[in-house]
Amino acid sequence: MTINTSHCSTQMPSMNDWSDLSATESSISTGCRQPPSPQESGFCSWVRNLLNYLTGTFGEKLSCSKLNSALNDIFSPENGWVHKGHFEYGGTNQVGYRSKQIEGVIYIVSAPCHDLSNPDTQQHVLSGGRNAAQMLSEIKNTYPNDEVKILIPVAQSNKFGFSEKRGHFVLLEVDMQEGKCQSAKIHDSKGGLLDTVYRGAKHLKKQLLADKNLSLTKNFAINTEYHGHQSVFNGNDCGRYSAYYANKIIEKRNLSEATDARPFFEKHL
Repeated sequence: MTINTSHCSTQMPSMNDWSDLSATESSISTGCRQPPSPQESGFCSWVRNLLNYLTGTFGEKLSCSKLNSALNDIFSPENGWVHKGHFEYGGTNQVGYRSKQIEGVIYIVSAPCHDLSNPDTQQHVLSGGRNAAQMLSEIKNTYPNDEVKILIPVAQSNKFGFSEKRGHFVLLEVDMQEGKCQSAKIHDSKGGLLDTVYRGAKHLKKQLLADKNLSLTKNFAINTEYHGHQSVFNGNDCGRYSAYYANKIIEKRNLSEATDARPFFEKHL
């Protein structure tokens, strides 16, 4: 598991990987290894920056609308992506999803959705204004005869008592062929510790099964891959990793390593 500093593009190992720390530090410049100085900013800013430095946090936690805006830039019309399914959210017009055909497969990158089965109005709005089942159902109706790979950032509701807002972003990858979901997988940037309490795949499966248009059977499985790239103490960068994983999947690159995550964040997020 890797941990990033907020002062350079070189990745550092996580706090659970001290055995490799000395070797990694030798290849990092002295400036990159220095924590933020309290003389360079106010005390509160210094404390925040120091915590970010220690936990490998890149920046502030992304809202659903900010993440969706970043996805517009990453998967842009200039790069051959078609923006579709516009909807109103937070008083603004949002792109519902972006599509592009690559080697016979239609790739879809969706706006952030949530995994809530029975959300109240506030939860629904804070978590993107749409649920994942709604997005999959819309795509099924739009591409009933195609091979489609769907990538949906999912705003989970695992608040763990720390916030009134939704908790953690993961990326849902669904393969659909001729309107039928063939497989589903959650990509989680953290390890599996927190999910042992929340059980995100169970939450999501309950929501998907309730959508009759998807016609899923009870034995439909959603697998989870815990990539461990995000420190357990880093509560901000999950949205950035969901966009990063989507890009890597489309480019058919290995998700086990995240050595270029920080340059990707600096460029797009």
